[in-house]
Amino acid sequence: MIRAEMTGFDGDQVQADLLVTPSRSYEHTQISVSTMRYGCFVVLVGTDTGRSAFSDTEIQAIFDTFDAVIAAHPVADATLLRTLAATALAPLWTLTPPFGTCPYDMTVAGSTRVVFYLSFDGWTFEPARIKLKSTSAPGEFAALTWLSLNGVSQEPLAFSFVDSCVQTHESFEYALYINAAQDSGAQNTRIVIDPIIKNED
Repeated sequence: MIRAEMTGFDGDQVQADLLVTPSRSYEHTQISVSTMRYGCFVVLVGTDTGRSAFSDTEIQAIFDTFDAVIAAHPVADATLLRTLAATALAPLWTLTPPFGTCPYDMTVAGSTRVVFYLSFDGWTFEPARIKLKSTSAPGEFAALTWLSLNGVSQEPLAFSFVDSCVQTHESFEYALYINAAQDSGAQNTRIVIDPIIKNED
């Protein structure tokens, strides 16, 4: 479910439970890159599972490649843009198949650092970034931080957290908090997106 509203959910307050130490160190990195095209979200998810661990430089290359596809195809619809981006990103990661009905739904296998990157003019993640809505064990979802690549902060466009994936074969609801600015920043709308993370072995 996706909903847009001006008040109600506080995107300025970070969920304290997400700042604790993870139950396990992460073994993989999974990256979600996203944009908006003609009112539709375009989301792709890829991982370094089965290949060398992503370096900061490789993650930056994924972001840059996604940005370049968006810039090169300004009139492509969401379906075409997703196909073009998937093709361009194929050498850089292992694409994770879509899951669920929300474009931000994802599956996670094994203890994983999950990275979210947003690429749409005027849109940023709010300070809260993400809040877990389902009950989970302490440390299951943790280490929330703004992503830094080669010493350069990616705030407010990219952040990460660790899914320790101790509770397998379970699904967890969470909320993403995005600030959408229009009219050169004169108007701001809080967008709250409600996806699911499904933990697998």
